[in-house]
Amino acid sequence: MEDNDRNILYDILEPFEWPVHREIIPGEVPSSLWKFLATTAKGCVYYGVQKISKSLRTTSPPLSVCQLLARTISWKIALSSDGRLLAVLQDSHVELRCLDDEFVVAIAKCAVSSDAHPQWRKMIWNEESTCLAVVNSSGEVYVFSHNGQQLCHITSKASENNDLSQTPAGVSFVPLSDHHNSCVARLIVTSVAGLLSSYLIKSSGQYSLLHTFSFMSHYPYGVGSMLYQPLHRIIIVAAVNEAGGGVSLSKWRLLDSAPHYAVVDSGGLVKSSSSIISSLGQLLPYQLAADSDNAWVFRMELSPSGSLLATIDASGDLSLYDVPSLRLRSQWSAEEQFAALHDNGDVLSGSPAKMNKKDLPCPLDVSWWSDQALIVVNSQGDLTVCSVTSLKNLLGESSEKCSPVACLSPAHSSSFLFLECEQSTASMTTPLESITVGTNLIEPEEVSPAKRAVKHLLYSLTELERFQPPRKKPCVINRTYRLVCLKSTTPLELYRRKIDNEEYGYALQLAKTYQLDCDLVYQQQWSTSSISRATIEDYLVSMLSVLAIANLVCSPG
Repeated sequence: MEDNDRNILYDILEPFEWPVHREIIPGEVPSSLWKFLATTAKGCVYYGVQKISKSLRTTSPPLSVCQLLARTISWKIALSSDGRLLAVLQDSHVELRCLDDEFVVAIAKCAVSSDAHPQWRKMIWNEESTCLAVVNSSGEVYVFSHNGQQLCHITSKASENNDLSQTPAGVSFVPLSDHHNSCVARLIVTSVAGLLSSYLIKSSGQYSLLHTFSFMSHYPYGVGSMLYQPLHRIIIVAAVNEAGGGVSLSKWRLLDSAPHYAVVDSGGLVKSSSSIISSLGQLLPYQLAADSDNAWVFRMELSPSGSLLATIDASGDLSLYDVPSLRLRSQWSAEEQFAALHDNGDVLSGSPAKMNKKDLPCPLDVSWWSDQALIVVNSQGDLTVCSVTSLKNLLGESSEKCSPVACLSPAHSSSFLFLECEQSTASMTTPLESITVGTNLIEPEEVSPAKRAVKHLLYSLTELERFQPPRKKPCVINRTYRLVCLKSTTPLELYRRKIDNEEYGYALQLAKTYQLDCDLVYQQQWSTSSISRATIEDYLVSMLSVLAIANLVCSPG
């Protein structure tokens, strides 16, 4: 396994950067005391309802998972299995890009509806790279062809209380049966409420609902993740174990007739009883609520060969399972991941400066470099390629940094893509007359702090407009989305690229490390500099090849 733990020599490329997205946040008037009390009371009631709902075993994602995903970027990317097509899911459309021009030009744009919870959207290509499926947080489905043509649009019934129960836990293309030859693809979508819907996508642009199936009898707390494993033709479902509150993985076979799916090995999977006692038990508070929240698997990814499964749960654990046995092979807690990243286990054990577990970064996305290495990005934007045996960072002593948290693609041809978003906030400098945000926009700068405090107090007590304080200044949020490629390379390729980019210091380090010809650096520097005593001493004198020196001196110009 030592060969698998060798460091990867890599280079970072930026194929494309989108124009800056600007969002104006208008200034708000500070609320009065009575509005503050009303808002607080409303919040307390909402919190109480959420607690009661949790006791009644609702199937919405836990709050801790919602908070984790809120830290990720709203755009998504999906790379086709052949590595030639890239889909970029933006706010209200999908861009399709091709490898032929290194993903620089969008070959098609497909419209989708805006989403109130864009981090929960899912997107996937089929195995043949001919169809792309996009599912938003309300369960609405779009299917597009590889050239951007919309094949179908499957609407969904919007949730009245916005509880994310229809949010997709997983979406996969599965093989078509022999009697479905007229169809383009078969798509299965599973919601976090445990409802699986199977659709037939027809070549005419229509679709039909083939069947539905519910996992609720096995997973009353909902489903965290679902995917299809084509090698063994099974569906893998990750959810919370009702008995112990831990992670429960199960595999299901696809059947040609009802009930359409059958669990392969029940193991610890126990079907819930329908007795009166069991029904009354569902009304009791769940005593393992914290454990059940931490066991929610929100990210699951198969290795290139399909023999390993990587999962991330809400507790921050990164786990590896053998497939198809689903036997746990390795598991690393947030503390162990932090120690491996910083190569210092003493930071977390027996040290006076022991970190609080809540302050530790947790993984937010995972993909595969190969069957021997994982690609992981955590909540602090640390991007690493880790060995599956030791969790050693194969990128070297330090990780790559993303801003803030990247969306990953699987590796293909010794490279992988990730999408990052650089965000900055600034005060509004545009004249306020051009922004319609209401009256009483600004207060003279010469007003004393004491007068402001008195006016604010009077407005809090009376809500009279004459005492209304000025609005806060509007601010602008600038977001820059950037497509980045991390590519494995040879020392000579990287050396030449650094010279072309005029990164001469890095190039000299590579030359000394891998015994390359340093004269190439000095030749390039000489050719781009004016002739002087300093350039002669810095470049010509440092060169070892007399013939190269003679050619430079005797060359015209």
